[in-house]
Amino acid sequence: MHIAVCDDDKIFIDEIITYIPKNKDYVIDTFSLSKDLYERGDKYDLAFLDIRMNNYDGLALADRLCELNPKCVIVLFTAFTQYAIDGYKHHTFDYILKSDNKLVKKLAVEKALIEADERMNLGTSGANLLRLNTKGGEVKFNPLYIVYIEAANNDIKVYTDRDTYICRCTMYDIESKLDNKLFKRCHRSYIVNTKYVKSIKRGNIVLTNNYEVPIGRKYKKEILL
Repeated sequence: MHIAVCDDDKIFIDEIITYIPKNKDYVIDTFSLSKDLYERGDKYDLAFLDIRMNNYDGLALADRLCELNPKCVIVLFTAFTQYAIDGYKHHTFDYILKSDNKLVKKLAVEKALIEADERMNLGTSGANLLRLNTKGGEVKFNPLYIVYIEAANNDIKVYTDRDTYICRCTMYDIESKLDNKLFKRCHRSYIVNTKYVKSIKRGNIVLTNNYEVPIGRKYKKEILL
């Protein structure tokens, strides 16, 4: 796994590195200048980025790294909660407040490492940006953020953990673009991202946002395996 840590505060960089296990096959690159990371062009699997820096801030860096590798896990550092909230519009997996205690920071780093490892093992199809024609024009984003997809009347609605997109396509079209190891058709009108499945009860899939998606009879055997 290739990891980048970018902050103009060396003390904080050193602290984050202490939470990354030394007995793993991790390559860690550190940057005190954001432009060095932006211009280097390497593809990282995991990046810890300070939001407020000169040249390029953490949000611009997040966009750049996810352009190079859509599966890159982004964790932002910030001293202010309001900046962290903005980060969720820029492919951010999590954020670390600099005022957090060491245990909270360590747990955040461990969670990010697990997420990066899972994304690396999804296969090449999960690494591509998904391009969709919507009523507002073409959009492209990481399909890993899709929670579920619904066919409603003549529309296909794609629900991510951030936004909802209404698309001009068929369920077959969008299903063919997704990683079938991660995305499962559970009903003629629904596709779910298995990473967001919390439980199955009374013939419905309960997602992590507590929304319930029906399981069609045709798809029950595969879903309940």
